[in-house]
Amino acid sequence: MLLKNCFIGININFHLQKEDQHFSVTPFPKIVGNILQEDISQYKDNIDDLAEKFLLLENVDFQLSPHNKLIIRMKTHTTSQKK
Repeated sequence: MLLKNCFIGININFHLQKEDQHFSVTPFPKIVGNILQEDISQYKDNIDDLAEKFLLLENVDFQLSPHNKLIIRMKTHTTSQKK
């Protein structure tokens, strides 16, 4: 039997908190790659560098799926300073 489709996946879990609610969610790797602006599969042998990049994320909004289990969109906000 031949294998028709195959991929290597990286499972990522985020623990988010909003007010008194806690969410344990999983983003799609493509969404994480888009927010970091790089292919995250390069970190398959060294996830410590990838974890450090996640910990340094700031000003990111997360849009969750209807069941609050998946991150379906991440958006970075730039902070504007008023003079």
